[in-house]
Amino acid sequence: MVAMMEQSFTRERMAVQIKSSVNQQVVDDYARRLDERNAGERIMLICHSPAGTLIVPPSTGRRRLELVQGSEVADLAINAGLVDWTIAHAL
Repeated sequence: MVAMMEQSFTRERMAVQIKSSVNQQVVDDYARRLDERNAGERIMLICHSPAGTLIVPPSTGRRRLELVQGSEVADLAINAGLVDWTIAHAL
């Protein structure tokens, strides 16, 4: 399920897909499918446990997939003050 998010300050909209683990084939598929959606100004795939080295596919000219993976996910959660929330939801 792809979530539509809106940044509260700028009102920028983005299509976001969160997966626990993905490989390159999944990244390529989501880049294509998310780019085909009409909603959202940005497209983002978030994965905390990537399977191998993942590369963002070339843009199709409309929007480019933003890939957030591995330790970057943890860093963003820490910087956003979500450590307690993450721990509470992991139990």
